[in-house]
Amino acid sequence: MNEEITYRVFELNQKIKEVLESSFSQAVWVRGEITGFDRQSKHKNIFFQLQQKDQIHNRLLATVNCLLQESIKPHLRERLIQEGVVKQLREGLDGLEVRLKVRVSVYAPGGRYTLMVEDIDPAFTLGQLEQNRKRIIDDLEKRCLINKNKVETFLPAVIQRIGFITKEGSQAYFDFLKKLESSHLSFSLLFYQAAVQGRQVESSILKALNYFEHHPDKIDIVVIVRGGGARSDLSWFDNQKIAEAIANFPKPVLTGIGHKTDTSIADLVAYWAAPTPSSLADFITERNENYLQEIGKLAREISFSCWNIAQRHQQTIANRQLSIQTSIHKDCQRAFQNLEFLQKDISSRSYQYLKDQKGNILETREIIAELVKRTIRKAKETIEKYRDKITILDPINVMKRGFSLTTVNGKIIKGIQGLNPGEIMWTHLYQGKIKSRIENVKKNKKTNKKVKAN
Repeated sequence: MNEEITYRVFELNQKIKEVLESSFSQAVWVRGEITGFDRQSKHKNIFFQLQQKDQIHNRLLATVNCLLQESIKPHLRERLIQEGVVKQLREGLDGLEVRLKVRVSVYAPGGRYTLMVEDIDPAFTLGQLEQNRKRIIDDLEKRCLINKNKVETFLPAVIQRIGFITKEGSQAYFDFLKKLESSHLSFSLLFYQAAVQGRQVESSILKALNYFEHHPDKIDIVVIVRGGGARSDLSWFDNQKIAEAIANFPKPVLTGIGHKTDTSIADLVAYWAAPTPSSLADFITERNENYLQEIGKLAREISFSCWNIAQRHQQTIANRQLSIQTSIHKDCQRAFQNLEFLQKDISSRSYQYLKDQKGNILETREIIAELVKRTIRKAKETIEKYRDKITILDPINVMKRGFSLTTVNGKIIKGIQGLNPGEIMWTHLYQGKIKSRIENVKKNKKTNKKVKAN
């Protein structure tokens, strides 16, 4: 029986290295999407991955480690700059679909294989970008989003409140503000910081638009600006989510992405797209200045028209004034005559009325005098009756008949309640009062008597 071959770990890895590297003795081309490209890496060599996704389900199918050596960087950078893919290699390539020329290398101690990058096909990357751009545009057209912001929003005749989206301190930031300031017009600017290049563009632009959408009373429009760069730099704005957000934004969105010859998808869906931040600021200031000029022109036209109307009607007014004065003079004469007639008639009628009323007053006075006499007699009789009653009920007169009043502590006693032995009691009579001391307080026994009803 033959003994089976047993490899040590390093021997097995070494064998795999020989098989793989001999199978791929020459460099091969491989395509995939770059991820994990650390442009801030302090190492001379940069590690990243190439990945392949299921486009239908957006599921990761495979990934492989890659290495960009320091010696290869200048060559790739030159290639990318010449073809206009990216401005500089250090700006990052994450998310780009690329075609790389690689050499398969196996690290035996770790049992890992890595693709050593030797070259890149910029034309392939540009083609992928263009295909992705076309796919997004076709989808936006099918959903009627290309012209939605242009059709469903209103650009004010005078733009005063501007929502401003860009990177603070960038050239685009200063170019836009400088143009607005030089116009000597008044603007209210609400700034929101956002990335305009790199993988953060999508999330930061969407956050900015979401912020302004929740503060519609603070803005008339929103502007998005960035500086110039390579054609591939513009691809960050060939983004479907950004395009959808711009298309559905409730206020006009104006862009100045910084490319005079190329148009991003964000430019296509925007209400108005300027080639540069400065030209976008010019568009806004010129619109406001044109409005002011139009207002001035209308004011002059109105003033001139008013002057012409005043001139045409001046003579008519003078003629009517004279006619009115003549008519008023005649009316005054007729009114004066009528007043004289009325004065005489009123005097005559008043004299007769006063004469009649004088007789009525005399007659009424006699009637009132008689009524007053009767009322006084009745009042005297009533008073006499009340006086007799008061005299009878006067306590003095009552006491004359043998009655008396008893007081304790100045209060009239009506019963035994509250009386105590030893208290001083005064008995008031008609001719004086008697002082006595209470020796005992005794309550009468109650007697219950039944009364028969007849």
